[in-house]
Amino acid sequence: MSKTLFCLFAAFVFLQTPVFSQTSPAIDLSDNLWESFTNMRNIKAAKSNASGVWAATTGGLLFWNRSEQAYRYFRNTDGLSENELTALGFDAHGRVWAGLASGLINVYDPSSNSFSGVSDFRSFGISDFVAKGDSMYIALSIGVSLYRTDRKEVKETYKNLGNRLEIGTAVRTIFIDGQDLWAGTDRGIAKTSLTLPNLLAPESWTNFTTAEGLTSNSVLGFAKFQGRIAAALSNGVAQFNGANWSNITGNLGDLAIKQIASASINGQETLFAATASGLFAATTPGAWQRVGPNVPSVTGMVIDQANTPWLATSNAGLFELANTSTEWLPREPDGPGSNSISSLALDQQGNLWCTSGLSDLTVAFTVYDGQRWRSFSTKDDPMIWNDCRNITVLQNGERWIGTWGRGITVVKGELEQLEFSRIDHTNNILASALSNDPSYVCVPFLKQDLAGNVWVCNYDAINSNAIAVYTAAGNWRYFSTSEGLTSDIVTTLEIEKTETSDRIWIGTGTDGVTVIDYGGTLNDKSDDDLSGELDEDDNLLSNRVNAIAIDRDGFIWIGTDGGLNYWFAGGVSSRFGLISDLVQVIRVDPRNNKWIGTNAGISVLSGEDNFSLSAITIENSRLVSKSITDMVFNPENGDVWIATTNGISRLRTPFTAPKSDLNFLTGYPNPFRLGEEGSRFVISNLSENSAVKIFSASGELVRSFAREQVPGAQVIWDGRDNDGKLVPSGVYFFMAYIEETGVSKAGKVAVIRR
Repeated sequence: MSKTLFCLFAAFVFLQTPVFSQTSPAIDLSDNLWESFTNMRNIKAAKSNASGVWAATTGGLLFWNRSEQAYRYFRNTDGLSENELTALGFDAHGRVWAGLASGLINVYDPSSNSFSGVSDFRSFGISDFVAKGDSMYIALSIGVSLYRTDRKEVKETYKNLGNRLEIGTAVRTIFIDGQDLWAGTDRGIAKTSLTLPNLLAPESWTNFTTAEGLTSNSVLGFAKFQGRIAAALSNGVAQFNGANWSNITGNLGDLAIKQIASASINGQETLFAATASGLFAATTPGAWQRVGPNVPSVTGMVIDQANTPWLATSNAGLFELANTSTEWLPREPDGPGSNSISSLALDQQGNLWCTSGLSDLTVAFTVYDGQRWRSFSTKDDPMIWNDCRNITVLQNGERWIGTWGRGITVVKGELEQLEFSRIDHTNNILASALSNDPSYVCVPFLKQDLAGNVWVCNYDAINSNAIAVYTAAGNWRYFSTSEGLTSDIVTTLEIEKTETSDRIWIGTGTDGVTVIDYGGTLNDKSDDDLSGELDEDDNLLSNRVNAIAIDRDGFIWIGTDGGLNYWFAGGVSSRFGLISDLVQVIRVDPRNNKWIGTNAGISVLSGEDNFSLSAITIENSRLVSKSITDMVFNPENGDVWIATTNGISRLRTPFTAPKSDLNFLTGYPNPFRLGEEGSRFVISNLSENSAVKIFSASGELVRSFAREQVPGAQVIWDGRDNDGKLVPSGVYFFMAYIEETGVSKAGKVAVIRR
């Protein structure tokens, strides 16, 4: 399998006109089939109303229900347009206003449990909301805008906030005291009176900077204390005396201020200052006392309706001050430990394992058991390394996690009592990527073959042993660039099962694909052939390979940063028409559909013809984010889990692995209630080549599904007949059968139509 053999293939096929289809492969992208899972521990803003505490997070809208003492989560599958929030506020009608990173505004109405949207500020940054009657004042990256909630329109936007501020200065925070509006920026304070006729004129605004006594021009928030306006500054706290500002930082010293708020505590007016490490309180300006113990990574604060202080953090959600005022009660929301997910795996018990890394190095991996999430990091065990890139579950149940910088973390045991160990440079098992740091071992990918051997990409190994193999017998074997591998910048691999042995297809970041044919004998180097390679000269679209996958027909799919190739019968061809040419991951589902994850969403290539394409994007679905890093399929129920750089999506699909027979045919739910949103009856445990028919109690054929319409072990009935009409209430019989053998099984369901 040398390069010359690859080049003998002369007729390259270039499929340049894609067919986009929602029927082949049949993918239903209905909203009710999606669920998003995000980390909501990074709080960008927090405010309270009579119902509880609300928080804008990087993973959605978070609500602590005061009466239920529990969280409610709002994500893009719960009505939000997107999950990354930047600002929060309430209008006069009790609706919750959420500013999104894109500049959209989502307005949640608790009375109807529904969202509406405001798109007037798209592409502008939104940092704060303050309402006065039917007027909503919005802090923007270009100034302050007045939005009339009764008319649903922008009345005017104030970009010129005084003669001493540049036009279009970004506003971080706004505060209304009576008829006065205060705007905080990175260049000082702008103040105006809402009684003035023309706030568009710079003369209507008064500016305050360090020249008037501020200790910094970076203003983070306002509060009213003892009848005067106080300002939270990046390096302290100041209070306005009517003309100038007085420094009341006092003993806070050099602590980084995040926010201030005032409240009446035991009948005494108190000013609170949230710092990066906790909360302080003062009843006399400048005389601060710490409240409770230290809390790290504070981003802000809020006082709830019971005058209880809450702290917001960047990594642990919210903290509520206990009644004793001596401790903080952690209110950590459930969810993945990170929104930046690098890989996924399902273990034998159905638990979902998610590795972090890439842009978030605070968490190593997270496990979801279907009920709650557990996160693990270096803080939990020194054998854990937080920069994790890939995970595989071995046949014996062990989880091997490839890290960037500390080799492989091996996880054994049950979820309640995990044990950790490490495979790294110790005893020269793996090699470092750095000559001056022998422990810096990078493993971007690893996979076990059917024989039990674990193949490991040892990225940029200084000893040139770029591929390491842990054999089923418990020994380590190696393949190096000196033996024929084209590059030690190894990024991914796939295992091709042949009649005689396995071939290992290795993607590199510099030299395309290099292939190991070891003759089925890992202990015998004499029969190894490492001459096989593919690069741009062989029509690869790029030498930077990010993904390789083999489908059930023997096609080997190669994803690069320049597009998608496939190898079959000795030659390379290209597959055009993806939603993006930057291919980041390729996975094959139980029905041989190819799911190609890109930086713009997913292209699904039909397993029937390798030609028809379906697109899954943030525009046409509830996909949590467009940059796809990994996918994993549950062959039992058809669920596909999708990892992105901003959370995890789960899509329910019909693509399941067929059963060996029809003995366990079942259908659910029973009764089947038509008229409810997303009503679907699942006929499950079908075998290969099954067809399905549904009959009324009188024996009339109502609906039929040919075997080509049965994508695995399940078929979904929407309660409609063959003419597309909803069936009436009654008892119906479903029958699965295999025409070639005559084998059939039947069941019945009660349909209730509302």
